[in-house]
Amino acid sequence: MSEKTGIEAAIEAGKIIGAQELVVVEGTPFLIVPDNFKLERMEQYMATPRRIKQTVMVNTAEGFSEYYNRFATDSSCIFADIEKARFVGIIDYHSVASPGWGDHQVVLSCRRTDEWSAWVDHSGAQMSQVEFARFIEDNLEEIRSPSGAEMLEIAMTLQAKTKVNWESGIRLSDGQVQFGYAEEINGTAGAMGQLKIPEKLKLGIRVFEGDRAGYEMEARFRYRTEKGRLTMWYDLVRYHKVYRSAVRDVAMAIAKDKAGLFIEGVA
Repeated sequence: MSEKTGIEAAIEAGKIIGAQELVVVEGTPFLIVPDNFKLERMEQYMATPRRIKQTVMVNTAEGFSEYYNRFATDSSCIFADIEKARFVGIIDYHSVASPGWGDHQVVLSCRRTDEWSAWVDHSGAQMSQVEFARFIEDNLEEIRSPSGAEMLEIAMTLQAKTKVNWESGIRLSDGQVQFGYAEEINGTAGAMGQLKIPEKLKLGIRVFEGDRAGYEMEARFRYRTEKGRLTMWYDLVRYHKVYRSAVRDVAMAIAKDKAGLFIEGVA
């Protein structure tokens, strides 16, 4: 096996010989094929590869750090795409002295929790009173204030009072909205009643899988009464900022004690 300094030298050698020959180009074996003097890489027959060519996908910041720390060098680098909540650690990145191949990477694409998706997807979506009640009932766990028992009682009342005429809501001094209603009995007005719903909900929602605690958020209650029917929804307050805060918390967890340079941008 002869040692060559470059691909051009290997091709020239093959032309002179006119037959197959195994040559080494910068540590990697190639087989010279007489047909058009092509070089066929033979690295797969070596005991170990010359360099790592792999992209490893991980699910948590801890998994990212564990893999990155295992292989990182002084030239390794981490890129963060804040908008997409995506982190790319390039192990064989460029150094000041020489370029790198960038073939060895570890990638974390933060996965949103089901509860985050549910609350964000329904924000601003108008619902019937029954749909709103079911949503509250299904997502009680994320409501910090008022209490779960209070919100469950509201949900049950909304599901029970479907054959009523609703009156316009009145905002009370204690931060609640009060609705009056009259039950319909055989087409005539029956018993009168009232329902109070908090004007604001305080939430605690985990944004990404692996988050240990929920992020505090606020949802503002919205409603519309028309011809005795009640339409309800909520608007999340500045949830984009909460999302960015969660991404930056992941970035801080990854960047802590890392030897590589941390850059906000797309790799």
